[in-house]
Amino acid sequence: MSSENNSLGQIQTTNIKNNNDKGHDGFTCFSPQYSNSIGRTSFRKHGSGRTSNFMNDTVSSSLSSLNSPILTMSKYSNPNMYYNTFKSSDSILSPFEHKEYTTNTATKKSFMDTVFNRKKLSKSDIFKFHEDDGEENDEYSLYYINGFSNYIKVSIYISSNWENTKIPLKLRVNEAVQYILQNKDVPGAPEDFNLYKLDRNTPGNKILLNPNEIIQNLVNNGDELKLKLHNEIENVTVSIPSLKIQVSLKYNQELSIKDAIKTLQSNLKSEERYGLYNKNLGFWLDDNKLLSSYDLTDDTILELRALAEEFFIRILDVENDSRFALRALPGFLVSDVLAMINNTVINRKIKHSSKNGIYGLKRKGRWMEENKTLEQFNEMKFSLHEQQECLEYQLQYEMVRVQTLDGSIHNILVDQSTTIGDLIELVGLIDPSGEENTYQIVSPAGEHFSNDENIWKLMGEDAILESDKLLFKPTPKPITLSSPIIGNDIRLEFMLDFSEPLSMLVPYICRRFGIRFVDFDYLRLEDGLDLKIDLSLEEQRVKPGSRLILEVSESWSYEKPQSPLPTQPGNNDNSSNVNIWDEPSTPEQIQYTKDNLNIASATLNKLVEKLTEEKNGNIDYLSFVKTFLLTYPSFTTSVILLQKLIERYHVPLKKFKNFAEFDKMRLFIQIRVCSVLEKWTKNFNHDIIENKKDGEEIKQQLLNFVEGILAEDQWKIAKTIRKTIYRMKKTETNDEQSNLSICNIPLKLGIFSYSNEDIAQQLTMLDFQLFQKIGPCEFLNQAWNKPDGHIKAPNILHLTSRFNSIAFWVACCILEGADAKQRASIMTRFIDIAQHLLQLNNYSTTMAFIAGFNKSSILRLKLTFKELSQRASKKLSLYEKLLTAEKSYHVYRQNLHLSTPPCIPYIGVYLTDLTYMEDGNPNFIENRINYTKRSLISTLIREIQQYQSISYNVKPIKELQQLLEFPIFSEEMEKRLYEISLLREPRAQQQS
Repeated sequence: MSSENNSLGQIQTTNIKNNNDKGHDGFTCFSPQYSNSIGRTSFRKHGSGRTSNFMNDTVSSSLSSLNSPILTMSKYSNPNMYYNTFKSSDSILSPFEHKEYTTNTATKKSFMDTVFNRKKLSKSDIFKFHEDDGEENDEYSLYYINGFSNYIKVSIYISSNWENTKIPLKLRVNEAVQYILQNKDVPGAPEDFNLYKLDRNTPGNKILLNPNEIIQNLVNNGDELKLKLHNEIENVTVSIPSLKIQVSLKYNQELSIKDAIKTLQSNLKSEERYGLYNKNLGFWLDDNKLLSSYDLTDDTILELRALAEEFFIRILDVENDSRFALRALPGFLVSDVLAMINNTVINRKIKHSSKNGIYGLKRKGRWMEENKTLEQFNEMKFSLHEQQECLEYQLQYEMVRVQTLDGSIHNILVDQSTTIGDLIELVGLIDPSGEENTYQIVSPAGEHFSNDENIWKLMGEDAILESDKLLFKPTPKPITLSSPIIGNDIRLEFMLDFSEPLSMLVPYICRRFGIRFVDFDYLRLEDGLDLKIDLSLEEQRVKPGSRLILEVSESWSYEKPQSPLPTQPGNNDNSSNVNIWDEPSTPEQIQYTKDNLNIASATLNKLVEKLTEEKNGNIDYLSFVKTFLLTYPSFTTSVILLQKLIERYHVPLKKFKNFAEFDKMRLFIQIRVCSVLEKWTKNFNHDIIENKKDGEEIKQQLLNFVEGILAEDQWKIAKTIRKTIYRMKKTETNDEQSNLSICNIPLKLGIFSYSNEDIAQQLTMLDFQLFQKIGPCEFLNQAWNKPDGHIKAPNILHLTSRFNSIAFWVACCILEGADAKQRASIMTRFIDIAQHLLQLNNYSTTMAFIAGFNKSSILRLKLTFKELSQRASKKLSLYEKLLTAEKSYHVYRQNLHLSTPPCIPYIGVYLTDLTYMEDGNPNFIENRINYTKRSLISTLIREIQQYQSISYNVKPIKELQQLLEFPIFSEEMEKRLYEISLLREPRAQQQS
């Protein structure tokens, strides 16, 4: 070892009680431990089989040198995509391995829309075009990467500082080091440095990156890297509890943990076995690793612990019902054990329900104090060879947020026994102005909790949400209000918060009296003293039980028409610009069917009015509500609908003969509005969730209305709707096909190594997942046929694309047969699978099989069909008759309606029916919404939803599901199949 490294592995003692300055060379040379792993996204690969014997593998050799997918695009005139390479896992299956597409410059966007928007890839996965100069046919290389460019953004620790930088993805690690050195003006050669990545999955660890690997295979956006010199000397603080000292250990990049321990043991004069423990993060350092494989910072303190008394402590994670064991010592604090558990939870990716709560350890039904050592607990066993008792890891404290009168927000930990009364008492200690007998805790939904209610129970029932800010408010006090202009005999009792400014209370008072806020003039005491609107009742010394007089502006009268609320322009229906209470009820606004049982056409205002009307006449109200909420996106937007419902909620006194009639109808209409809001957000929220443009705005407007108005007027209903909105926010539709995105599992078998029943079941499971995802909005306005269909009807396009891919797969597999007998055998296998599909009521995939048999490339195979057995031919004929398009699929429709769910109908029939409904009926009749058309469409959508509601009880076979994922089908592939068909059975051979 060179003299310049003589200080390596040496220690310097601080806080010394026993000063040991013995030098020890703890440096040993180890081979670098490189990492080649990363959780990167890649195209799905099916099997490891041979290259097809009827398609040429023309994939560029450069593809094999990259671990991430690449697509080569040539500037030909044909805009259609095609695959010209695929590999098979057996003699029958031919799934695709690599991908090549043809396009021209003008069709780049079309290509992106086709591949990207059909969600074969996720939204975060971007394609980048690169034009290669000097080529005769101007090829484009299309790199599939995680990010928005060919650079990756990382944070890098260099020269004792963290800096943000970008690194080209295609560089090797040693080239990336050189790139960093040049850009950061750091002297030195790349071979003198190691590049590490901090391990996101295992805190406290770092991974040495292999110099010869490509950066994009090892590093993700946002990763943290550290650049270290090979011979860089670092220091770490090590605590030796037995000596009550701390020492500073010098080490370089190749010092092993074993040698570090030997160096440290020089202080102890002991032959015992020792280990290094990271107290900050709660884990033992692995003796077989290098010290540099851990991320040791200036704040890190390692502990040198004797392992003679080492034992395994058993932990039960109560919430997940999972068990694991940890290495521990009797002298460990309970807080040390909790740190180790937390490290295990992170490494194993164990999920817990509480995000803000604090978890603790229970032993024999009692919580263990964190500041005690394990040996302080009676009767605990500390032996490696004895069965240890199991400590329970569970939630000890939940955290609630409480806002006090001064606007301050306090985070308060509550245990399982804490009540609302306890919380009020605790907040009263924080806020000296609070008195327990005059204050209460109120939820954002306006719910006033009673003092004896348990907080954990309220959180479990979602009465208190984890993100809620509870309000510490004075108990409301009674007040009486009257208004001479409305009626001298009218007196209303209110319970008001005397601490709030009057400006906060007046809107609630105005709604109760049925007047607009703009018509409000002022409030005064009965003795004539005017009250200031910017001060509270308490500040103006108003006593509880007092009578206040509401004065309205002189211009207000029963005869004056209502001024409309602000509206949003841009809707085809002109009624959206007129306040719902101002539109007259004439034949120009609403028309009924001849039997007077249904609405034939109406303006938006009239439809919303009927939706929330106190009397519905002969109309089937529940059916009307379902039809409206299913089809409203075809004639208005969610933003305008919410606006109309809020308009309807503000019931004006002027629309009624007297106050008594108003007061009765006000409550009924407001409850109807709340009922519609609840149904909308709970059962018909697809348009809100899928609306990428205005979805978040709509949800926020809904919350503002619920928490700002309903919380004051109808807190019980507000609580229910608010809970539904938050659940809706939690269950945002994931654009990636999570159910169909199966991890790359080592494939040992081909598809036809599985039974026909297994293949049918897994095909059904995969296709039902796609079918079940289709939302009602996707069936409106022929969205699937529009240029933006990939946005408005993505799941319909997925299912139709999947249908075409299965049909192509069937045809492709049949053509794999080298002779007619082999092809007939493959076809028979598909016919038998189709029998199982029909037994599962899977008409969609069965129809795809029939479509595969009826492709021109298969229909012409006369020699193959001659080899089919009589039994197979009869079955095929039977299935074709069942699914024939004759008489508008009459036989199929009859069988479908006789089928008991679960079921997957053939979506093409529904789309055809919807097309006829859309094309054969106008959207508007004399500026009124054609509601008869919407009723027809709603009936069909509800039939589809019946089939979507009941799932299959099939056990997934992940390996087989991975094999059954097929690529996007294109017309060019059809042409290639026909060419192969001609090779299999030339025309001359058929004629002979």
